[in-house]
Amino acid sequence: MYEWVLFANLLVYLAVLAYYLRSPCASAFHPATFYAAVHGFVFVVRPILAWQGNYNKVYQVYRFVPTLEVKITTISVAGLAYCIVMACLMYWAPKPAANIEIPSDIRQRLRFPVLAIFTLLSPIALYAMLKSWGDRAYDTDTMVTTAGGYRINTSGVGYLSEAPNMLIPLSLLLAWVFRFRLPSLLPFFAFVLLKAGTGGRGTFVIGTAAIGLLYLYENRRKWPTPKIMTLFAVILVLFAIVGQDRGRSIRGYFITDQVEMARYGVAEKRPLLDGMDYANLEYTEFIVRTVPRLTHTYGYFLDNLQILTEPIPRALWSGKPVGPPVKMWDLWNYGRPIGISISVGGTGWAQLGWLGVVLYSLFIGFSLAKIYNLFLRYRYAPLIVIGYFGFLAGTILYIRDGSLLTLFRSQLFNLMPLTLVYLASKKAHRRVRLLGLLGPKAYKQYLADKMAELRRRRQVNGTSGLSVQSRPSAH
Repeated sequence: MYEWVLFANLLVYLAVLAYYLRSPCASAFHPATFYAAVHGFVFVVRPILAWQGNYNKVYQVYRFVPTLEVKITTISVAGLAYCIVMACLMYWAPKPAANIEIPSDIRQRLRFPVLAIFTLLSPIALYAMLKSWGDRAYDTDTMVTTAGGYRINTSGVGYLSEAPNMLIPLSLLLAWVFRFRLPSLLPFFAFVLLKAGTGGRGTFVIGTAAIGLLYLYENRRKWPTPKIMTLFAVILVLFAIVGQDRGRSIRGYFITDQVEMARYGVAEKRPLLDGMDYANLEYTEFIVRTVPRLTHTYGYFLDNLQILTEPIPRALWSGKPVGPPVKMWDLWNYGRPIGISISVGGTGWAQLGWLGVVLYSLFIGFSLAKIYNLFLRYRYAPLIVIGYFGFLAGTILYIRDGSLLTLFRSQLFNLMPLTLVYLASKKAHRRVRLLGLLGPKAYKQYLADKMAELRRRRQVNGTSGLSVQSRPSAH
């Protein structure tokens, strides 16, 4: 019977995807593309492979075996969330993405603020990544896993450990300002290599997706080119390599990993997808089996209160709660949910059952649609465009995880460098132009005034003044 459920799940997925791809809004810049891609992989393709290949690693680690009812309910929960989110995105964000003419001098005027902020922040990010290399190689990491499965700092500061993520928007800014010339891409390649060496994988995938989106936008393409797909394929291979040994092979080229050499022998060979990196299906099955059958209650969205306590460093608040300040249950009483990530549908189920799936999916679909519409409204402002692409690429992790806290953490370090670049712009009118606060009509009038001023200058002294580029170039 489960085979027919998987087949029906595939048909529903393809039907919704086909309808979306035929809609005018379909492009690489739309949140629906990312949601459909992540959902299709973890809840459509992999479940078929897991059923045929009898994947059981996560079941062994989590110490549970789902019943057929739980497996069917899980597929239904994920499918319902997918249909609702996609419908919301197509209904509330139906417009296609399109470039708009921007003054060509903005790129030139942004160079100094971008270089200044890069010079200020990149040493902090570099220090944090190299420190992580040393912590992993010599077992000096200040992060510990509590009995409840939460990783917390015992003496370090979480902001420093997350500081390397600032290199994503900084790399995007450098690439855009210098028109994707090779020297401007070197910081991005260095970020990918160093981040992979720390054992972290999600962030360099996000960085690759973000820079690919910006390149497409610069060249007025709706979908990835073969070159971009090749680059992304290389990154996925790197993701798999890092996932096997948590960056040990990369660190081994530069330093001797003393701890892992002593701790690990030959790794057990398993199917590539029979691991915890892609196991959203098993994670959601654990939640469906546990809530509310074993917990006897739902979460009622109270775990989102952690967003209020998360920004305060534990070093300044010794009694800071571990995890959400209000907990309706402890999942570790019902298994070993290491690194659990239950996506949008699973989160909705954990909070309020079927009603929670509907409400949370509506909220996510509506929110992503509004953010996309803001991008369209201010798409002539470079900082808005770059910030949006960093956000959109970050939804890869968020859609997989399902927690608003994940989105909050990632966007904090996405927006910080952009905000500093904005503040580094000296003139108030330049800030308005960079952030697009004029609004579309006023912006068009602004361009018209500048063109009129340009014509007057040409008549007086023959100088060109301000030029407007009609088609941005990547080179």
